[in-house]
Amino acid sequence: MAKAAWEVGAPEQWLEGIGTPSSQNSDKTYEFSSALRDWSPVQIAALSAQFRTLPEAEKRHAAETITYSVNSSEPSPAIVGDALHYLIAHPAAPGEPAASNRGEVADPNVAKTAAYVRNLAISNPDAASEWLGSLPDGQAKLWGRLNLWKNWQDYDAEGAGRWFQSLPAAERAKLEKMGKPSGK
Repeated sequence: MAKAAWEVGAPEQWLEGIGTPSSQNSDKTYEFSSALRDWSPVQIAALSAQFRTLPEAEKRHAAETITYSVNSSEPSPAIVGDALHYLIAHPAAPGEPAASNRGEVADPNVAKTAAYVRNLAISNPDAASEWLGSLPDGQAKLWGRLNLWKNWQDYDAEGAGRWFQSLPAAERAKLEKMGKPSGK
């Protein structure tokens, strides 16, 4: 029996399989995105290399597919960080819903960034901080930093405190205000 298009292990076939937003596989975005969790580091590295060389017209669709199933309970392959970075640095036109946003206009990349950072911080908070530092300023970076700080405190309060103190005072003030419970 032939494998489903999202079960292929070769980056070229995966990229070909996702097609375009209007292709026959456009309703299989979750399957394509989730399949990456089972890929080896070598396969992910090959897909990352191909992703970086995609033409702009294809890169957004690939990035939205790659990041579609990011959640806060499962580690994400490194390519998710590359794809999220692309989407944050190259936002959809105002009012244009992203394909991965299920028709909503609000930026889904803020929540995806927070989830990606949380997962990365569990194993390597310094890498999470470095990745966040590479993002352009904006809501995704700010909420990602809040999520990193809050989660890092749970298992290494001293390390989280040093990291927090290394941020500019204005950003620390924003994060402190954002991190306070409502009504306080």
